[in-house]
Amino acid sequence: MSYFPNNRSPPPLQHPVPTHPAYIPEPPSTPVSPQGYQRYVSSPPAQQPPVPPLGSGSRVPPNYAGQYQPMNSPPRHLSTHGQPGVNVPNVPVDFSAWGINDATAQFGMQLGQSAVAAGQDYVQKNLGGLIPISVLKHHFNVSNSYVMNKLRLLLFPWRHKPWSRRMHRSENGQTEWQPPRDDLNAPDLYIPLMALVTYILLAALYSGLDSRFHPEILGVTASKALAVVLLDFLFVKLGCYFLNIPGGINQVLDLLAYGGYKVIVTLMFGLMKVGWTVYTLIFTYSFLATGFFLLRSLRSLVLPDASATAAPVNNPSQRSRRITFLFLVAVTQVIYMGVLSESAGKLDNAPILKYVKRKVDERNKLMSQLSEDYSRAEDVSLAKQIKELEPLDGAWREWTRSRESLQETLPLLNDADPNMRALAVEEHAALTTALSDLLNNTFPRLLVPPSATAHLAALVELKAGVGGSEASLFLGDLVRMYTRVANAMGWKAALVGSNELENGGMKDAILEVKGEGTYDALRWESGVHRVQRVPATEANGRVHTSTVAIVVLPLSEETDSHSGQGDLFSPDEVKIEVMRSRGAGGQHVNKTESAVRLTHLPTGITVSMQDERSQHQNRRRAFQVLRARLMDRKLSQEVVERRAVRRDLVRSADRSEKIRTYNYAQDRVTDHRLGLSLMNLMSVMEGDGLREILRELSDRYHHDCLEEIMQH
Repeated sequence: MSYFPNNRSPPPLQHPVPTHPAYIPEPPSTPVSPQGYQRYVSSPPAQQPPVPPLGSGSRVPPNYAGQYQPMNSPPRHLSTHGQPGVNVPNVPVDFSAWGINDATAQFGMQLGQSAVAAGQDYVQKNLGGLIPISVLKHHFNVSNSYVMNKLRLLLFPWRHKPWSRRMHRSENGQTEWQPPRDDLNAPDLYIPLMALVTYILLAALYSGLDSRFHPEILGVTASKALAVVLLDFLFVKLGCYFLNIPGGINQVLDLLAYGGYKVIVTLMFGLMKVGWTVYTLIFTYSFLATGFFLLRSLRSLVLPDASATAAPVNNPSQRSRRITFLFLVAVTQVIYMGVLSESAGKLDNAPILKYVKRKVDERNKLMSQLSEDYSRAEDVSLAKQIKELEPLDGAWREWTRSRESLQETLPLLNDADPNMRALAVEEHAALTTALSDLLNNTFPRLLVPPSATAHLAALVELKAGVGGSEASLFLGDLVRMYTRVANAMGWKAALVGSNELENGGMKDAILEVKGEGTYDALRWESGVHRVQRVPATEANGRVHTSTVAIVVLPLSEETDSHSGQGDLFSPDEVKIEVMRSRGAGGQHVNKTESAVRLTHLPTGITVSMQDERSQHQNRRRAFQVLRARLMDRKLSQEVVERRAVRRDLVRSADRSEKIRTYNYAQDRVTDHRLGLSLMNLMSVMEGDGLREILRELSDRYHHDCLEEIMQH
């Protein structure tokens, strides 16, 4: 059965391919099409006769109601407003004249054109109110010749004339300043912005040549440079405000431009690494040049009013105040330039290198004072000091040799011989690694004296705080955490005392951790540990907060000669009491006097031990705990008396302060001393995450110790 009448024929099988879409969407805000669509890319198609209804005697035209043209039909001619090169606003371009005949490609190109127009309209409406785009373009309208002449003017402003800015009449009849490319005296933002970026990168380059580059150098240098520019801008802007000098956004951008020119002079003169006399002469000249340039350039902003047709100020007192302010602006440039130069200079010479060089010079001076026959009594003391500085002197010699070798390899990196160039690259990488290791590892290790407690074991005391049974359960979790850390580090951990509860938790516990450097590694755990989680007995799912107080004490044998613990107490200062053990019952509890209590009479420190079955074992454990507490008391007094650690370190080691939070709901552990948060809480409880926290705390301690040493 045919669906077409006898007098109708089916449409052709080969449909023609359209040359362009009939219409494309565009933003509804365009004035051309209030309905939100731009009708027809080119001239509208010719009017076609209406399609007759089915059953009539006419045939369907081959173009199907004017939507498409047959393949063999001649192309329609475009009007001139759609041709490329004819810039008519809000009229789409005929991309077929550019060789783009595919309909999909044309649609994409025209859609992109509409998107660009919409973006320009958005920027103009939203950002134009804050900073007019035309004003911003004016300050970046520069040319190559302008940049070269401007740099010459900044370096040699003495013979430049005239200093007045030029004006011209715009197309709309208004009087405006000429753009920088047409007026050498006009301020621009292009040169200051490029100088600021170059200053930051140059500081990073200096640190890279010394093999001590770190990403934070870029941030610190950028912050200092921006702070200097903004401080100078605020000073001038406030002066203009109090002196009633009118001005708008043009004045703000002009002041930013003038404030940024000092960075250029700092780049050219302030960063030179020459002798002190030459450096002083160069810096003085650069300051005078910058001051003279600003005196003449800011005159157009400070002395006359900011309007284009304003006359100079005729009030003598007001003019005198403005001239004084103008000289203050020029004088303050030496402060800003000094800050920028000093910042870059500090980046070029690491403080640790200066300190090492000073200690090496001190050793050489001691060598010259040492007599050959060692006859004097003070020669013994000098020889001892020289011997202590020998490792540092050897490391400094290695640093000097590596630096010289590194400088020798730099020309070979561009050698024409590829084999020689490859060898130079390999040697350069090896020397860079060696210098970095000396700077970051060897020098700090030799400068920071070894800890007096480096060989001591640790005694970790844990006591449940607020939170009831939940605090006792968390205390047991912490005991297991420290045991896992000790096993992972190759230490030996043993629970020497505990007070277990019926719920499976512990009211208090004492954990003994033995191994090289255990006390120095675990000493940072002293403090209040807070846990936030839902207890197993909580029916409503509320989060409870509990705390556990931890004290880490140094521990060593009684006869340890290094720590001097033999002088901590005498036998007659300790009161020993024996008693029967207390507990829930058992073979030995309440039957034998195995429990021991020690009291140190001068300090009142009391230690009780009843965990072992034998009185002898409990006595030995009790004396270990007593010695550890007395040793901790002695070390704390030394820290307070000598002020060997900064206030923040003393505060961070305060046992009454909250040092860490374990948040189970957020799967987060936060160390409040470091400001460090780890999102995998179970990793910390298993020991791996805790090792990372301990390493960060130890690194910060050594870094602060090194800074304090270099300040003396």
